[in-house]
Amino acid sequence: MKLEHQGSNRWWDVLRRGSLLFTGLFLILSALLARPMILWLLDLRVLGPGLGAFVAGLVGLGAVTSAMWPDLSGAGRRGVLGLLLLGSVVATGNLIAVMLAGRSQVSLSYFPPVSLLVAIQFAWSAAATTEDRRRANGVSRRWDWAGITAVAVGAALVFPLVQGFALGWSDYRRPAEVGVVFGARTYADGTMSEALASRVRAGCVLHREGRVRKLLFSGGPGDGAVHETEAMRRLALSLGVPATDIEVDTHGWNTRKTVEFVRCHSAATGGIVAVSEFYHLPRIRLAFQQAGMQVTTVPARPEIAARLFPVPSLCREAIAFWAYLFRGVRTHSSEIPC
Repeated sequence: MKLEHQGSNRWWDVLRRGSLLFTGLFLILSALLARPMILWLLDLRVLGPGLGAFVAGLVGLGAVTSAMWPDLSGAGRRGVLGLLLLGSVVATGNLIAVMLAGRSQVSLSYFPPVSLLVAIQFAWSAAATTEDRRRANGVSRRWDWAGITAVAVGAALVFPLVQGFALGWSDYRRPAEVGVVFGARTYADGTMSEALASRVRAGCVLHREGRVRKLLFSGGPGDGAVHETEAMRRLALSLGVPATDIEVDTHGWNTRKTVEFVRCHSAATGGIVAVSEFYHLPRIRLAFQQAGMQVTTVPARPEIAARLFPVPSLCREAIAFWAYLFRGVRTHSSEIPC
């Protein structure tokens, strides 16, 4: 029984350290990408871009150190403990802000807020740091590189999906100049996929509620002669949106192209609301941030149950999010001339 308990503790420790390693590396990456600010795990924008990025990077460094060298002693151990506690406090403050926003202006997802998960992770790691580092099972003294690395990689793949379920399903609708509706597949006979139809319906609801003054439909060629944006425009007209309130971007082959069009051609001085399916919205928000633009997001509500958990789309998004993020490391969209 004692050996079984020790083995269980060991795997819990591997899980904790692997996930903490990912969190620390992401915070360090966020600090390096202070322009644009993508502090999604610890929102420190209240400190300003420079100081906020510095603190996030410092906490990230503490997390990485705790994950890789759990046997630290003396001043190093106390410093790491302080940084982990700081991360937990900041994440708890973020959680409180999220819950207050949910009571007033945001319809929150039923999925736990990411800030709650981060607060638990840092508190758990801080508690582990205060334990006797010479525990009988020796967990904190062993390097299980394969397990820790696998957990960190798994956390990286799951991260965009967690953001989709938490951020993507949260409804941030508010008055804005334009609602940007992102395209999806149109079939050869001109009919719209449920993904596309649900996005257009959600945009039309925003227009009918007076939340947005204009709708921008952005997409690429369909499977047949009917362009995605033409199918979107037809549905919007049938739902009562005046033609004068519709704008189209026929070159929106992908998310980044749509964002570049908005930055270069749309006079959205009164704010932007982006509409797409939940899993797509974190990457949309990332692309707008990389372009130096602020955006709020509203999830489309598919009428087909399969679209509530589209496995192929989720798998693709887990890769696409990181492709967009690392492309932003090399080139910021805001630096691309219109």
